[in-house]
Amino acid sequence: MSDTGEKKKKKGGSAGYILVGLILAVIVYIALVAIEKNILEHQDTKEVLVATAIIPKGTLVSNDNWEQYFKLKEMYSDIVPENSAVDITTLSDKYALFDIEPNTIVSPSMFIEDDSVKLGLEDPVLVSFTAANLTDNVAGIIRAGDYIDIYSIKSVAVSEGISTKVQKEIAPYLENVYVEGVYTAAGVPVSGQEEQATVASVYTIYIDRSNVKDFFETIETSTIKVGLR
Repeated sequence: MSDTGEKKKKKGGSAGYILVGLILAVIVYIALVAIEKNILEHQDTKEVLVATAIIPKGTLVSNDNWEQYFKLKEMYSDIVPENSAVDITTLSDKYALFDIEPNTIVSPSMFIEDDSVKLGLEDPVLVSFTAANLTDNVAGIIRAGDYIDIYSIKSVAVSEGISTKVQKEIAPYLENVYVEGVYTAAGVPVSGQEEQATVASVYTIYIDRSNVKDFFETIETSTIKVGLR
């Protein structure tokens, strides 16, 4: 066989391999698309409220204006935060705590009933403390929507002659703090005095951003006492 014939045969074989490779790639691609489509079709979805426009800090949400700022949108459950708002009734007659950007999945914790809290805080931040941070059990006493005063309690060594005595030093820490919510250790909201008395574990409050670092240092190095206003 001539050199020319050998070259043609090799070229023909190479072209065949390329064609087969392309066909296999197309088959794999189609299979992957079909698998992805099947997964998406069977994935759980949930309707939640999503911001459709900028909601300025201090905006009062009402039954008359909510359609200007929100819409119900079906989203995949695995990307939806646990406490997302699913009904406008959870936001109605409440004020936005901060500017909320479009396409944000909103939650009740972004809004507050009493705008005096908002007006009193330059940059409100939601923080939490647990039952372990408290000197007393307040489960069933402190509820969402309450205002509280917080006191820090530190152990201080006091010299008495040749001995040293440890005393508890109580000092006012934060006043008129708004309680956003009361939750179980798993982060599930609890309601009702009897239920809170048995399962309440985490308390969320609003403080100014300038106090956040000091707040966490305080609950790390001392215990706190809470007084209900």
